[in-house]
Amino acid sequence: MEGVIIKTENALKQQTKDLVFSEGFSGEPKLPQVYHSLFPNDPDWEDHYYHKIDTSSELVNTLRNDLSFFVRRQNGPDRLIGLEAQSTWDRKNLDRFGNYQFLSNAKALKILKDFKLMGVENYVFVLYIGDELLNKDYYTFEDEHPCPERFLITRRLPVTVMSRRNGKIPKTEVFTEYLEFCEIFKDVTSKYDRDQKALEVLVEKCLEEGIYEDLFKERRDEIIGGFMSIFSQVQETEKLLRRNLNLENVVKTRDKTIDEQKVTIEDRDKTIDEQKVTIEAKNKTIDEQKITIEDQGKTIEAKDKTIDEQKITIKDRDRKIDDLELTVKNVQTKNENLNNEVKTQKQTINELREEIEKLKGHSDGK
Repeated sequence: MEGVIIKTENALKQQTKDLVFSEGFSGEPKLPQVYHSLFPNDPDWEDHYYHKIDTSSELVNTLRNDLSFFVRRQNGPDRLIGLEAQSTWDRKNLDRFGNYQFLSNAKALKILKDFKLMGVENYVFVLYIGDELLNKDYYTFEDEHPCPERFLITRRLPVTVMSRRNGKIPKTEVFTEYLEFCEIFKDVTSKYDRDQKALEVLVEKCLEEGIYEDLFKERRDEIIGGFMSIFSQVQETEKLLRRNLNLENVVKTRDKTIDEQKVTIEDRDKTIDEQKVTIEAKNKTIDEQKITIEDQGKTIEAKDKTIDEQKITIKDRDRKIDDLELTVKNVQTKNENLNNEVKTQKQTINELREEIEKLKGHSDGK
């Protein structure tokens, strides 16, 4: 909640200073003084025609610490001048300056006779009361936002920054008085709460120092009432901010839960995808193993066929061997028979020889 309090405190300070800025710079009698402070070298400044340009209804409905006014000069081109007080600085400032100046030109076209858009010099001055040291003291809208040639009003809009650090804040009463008020306001708001006592102290200190003396004397109750109204608005804003912050926290918690659930679902889907990949890989391995088994079966079948063929060959060989063995046996048998027959014949021959010998012996004995 600290961020909410800081934000509303800043809004409180800003709106309070807006109210004083509007009274201190925007009154018709003050316009010549403001112009002379910004353009001290214009000798005829007291003879010019000054007209305040109010764009609050076109842009916002609350007080703003900005001023826009038209100057019809006696000795040169007319000028449309924007002045804004700033305690902080960022790139968005240039966007706002460009918008304000564009609206000021548009409003001037409506309310001022003989206002010629292309014949008016546009200037923006920033009274920077913050402590930051800015990089530049002079800007153009085109520096940060290049834009088409047709936007001539804001395209080359010169923005001059005046700060304590660069020494460009005019030393005139109208500027010095506002700076002194800001210092008193800073001191009071650092010591007191947001209540009527703080406002009473602020007004008393300003009266003691002679700061906006006529304003606080003549319109004391009105100014304090305006400040209290601002306090009430800020308190309501703070309530709304707290409620919005609670809603934001609820939304953030819900979004965080959704994000965590998304992560869980993504992790689950990732796991499922990984499991699918694993299953697909396993199925692929199984298919490859099936193919291998089928190939092995085919190989076995081929081997079995070869074995069967070899068995048939062996059977044929065995049969041939049996036939050969039978033939050999038959041959052997025949050989034996022949041998027996030869033996018989030899025996017969021997017996015949013996008989022949015997016959020979008988014949010789006679």
